[in-house]
Amino acid sequence: MKRRNRSSIGLDIGSRFIKLTELKSSGDNITLTKFAIKEIPKDLKIDRDKVVSQIISQLLSENNIKSRDVNICAAGQSVFVRFVKLLQVKEDKLKQTMKFEA
Repeated sequence: MKRRNRSSIGLDIGSRFIKLTELKSSGDNITLTKFAIKEIPKDLKIDRDKVVSQIISQLLSENNIKSRDVNICAAGQSVFVRFVKLLQVKEDKLKQTMKFEA
């Protein structure tokens, strides 16, 4: 069965910059086709959410990106990490354990 060409967007919304990539997959190959970066203004009087939304729209239109598949990046301080020791168990029991630990 032949795989169709697919593209997806990588979006990183940082504290100072918004970075956007477009990746296209064809068969077993993945190619970086576009990359763009814009700085978020430092003006404290602006509505950050509105400005971020506008910048993302600009990046998409300026780079002619039409893909609807988006992968986002969460900032390190927004992520909780917890290490868990697990015993060797069957997959269904592992799924139950992971739900409990989460």
